[in-house]
Parts: sequence; structure tokens; C-alpha cells
Amino acid sequence: MEHGDLHQFLGGPAGSALSLPTLLHVGAQIASGMRFLSRLNVVHRDLATRNCLVGAGVTVKVSDFGMSRPLYSQQYYRVRGRVLMPIRWMAWECILMGTFTPASDAWAFGVTLWEVLTRCREQPYGALSDEQVIANAGHHFRAQGRQEYLPCPPGCPPALHGVMLRCWARDAADRPSFGLLHRLLREQAGMA
Repeated sequence: MEHGDLHQFLGGPAGSALSLPTLLHVGAQIASGMRFLSRLNVVHRDLATRNCLVGAGVTVKVSDFGMSRPLYSQQYYRVRGRVLMPIRWMAWECILMGTFTPASDAWAFGVTLWEVLTRCREQPYGALSDEQVIANAGHHFRAQGRQEYLPCPPGCPPALHGVMLRCWARDAADRPSFGLLHRLLREQAGMA
């Protein structure tokens, strides 16, 4: 697509000019694409802005080519010297148990939405090392109140950050479906 991947697009001059309703529309398009995949029982496993393409009119499509591009190699953690994993986008159950479901994609969507609203100016959990991100997954698993969440992006309405927090619910069953996420983002953008 003509504008490349969403991560580079949002981090560039065009991304700085986008309004909050446009950013919410971007999020709604990603949720719509993921709703389509989940209806086909497809689990993406690597949803992030690096894996979304941008076309004319800020049309966004979900793809999956991030690991194949050296540009994003620092966004993957090498496990046991072999397997690359995008741990900063992964639900705790993916990191600790290798369990991937539409609900773990919803977790990644929350991180992706955070990326969109920060215009990719920061890496998720940028203050944490990879090892600390893995330890944080353990804190989510144990649910003892020590887990860290991504902060509310500047200019983001608290209700929208609340949607992200729902995506990061400890119990997968408590995370919103992509149909609900699509509807909530369209409502927030004033498109419903």
C-alpha cells in the first residue's frame, strides 16, 4: 500500500497531523480486520503497527510481515537463542504458556491502539528491559497487584484508556471481542 507500514507512517510528518478522531478510525479499521480474522478462527499472533499497511485516505489493512524486516528486529526478543517473540505486545499467557487465542490478539490490539495514540513515538514498556517485560507477565499471571500497564497516552480520553485496560484483563474471558472493540472505537470517533 502506498504509505507503507503504519508504524513508519504514524512516526512521520503525516502521523503528527492526524486528529484524535482519525487515529480512532485507524484503530477501528484494525479492529475490523481482526474481527474478520477471528470470525475465521484465525489467530494473528503478531498484531502491531509494524504489521498494518496504510493506503490512500489513511485506509489501514492488517498484514503480517514485521519479523521478515530487519527494521523491526529490535522489537522481538530471542528466546533460548532461537525463537523471536514480540513480547511487548504479547499477553501473559502467550509469554508464559505459549497459549495464543483471539483473546491474546485482543491484548495485542490494546498495545497496538496505544502505539497508534502515541503515534509510535515510544516503544511499549520502553522503560523495561526484555527480562523485566517477562517478569511483568509473571506479575499479571499471579495477579498480586504488582503488574505494570501502559500509561494513558497524552491527549487520550480516560474512557479510551479504559478500553485498552480491558484488553489487558488478566482473564482472557474478560477481554473484549473485536466486534465490541470495533463498535467502541467507532463510537469514540463519532462514526457510529
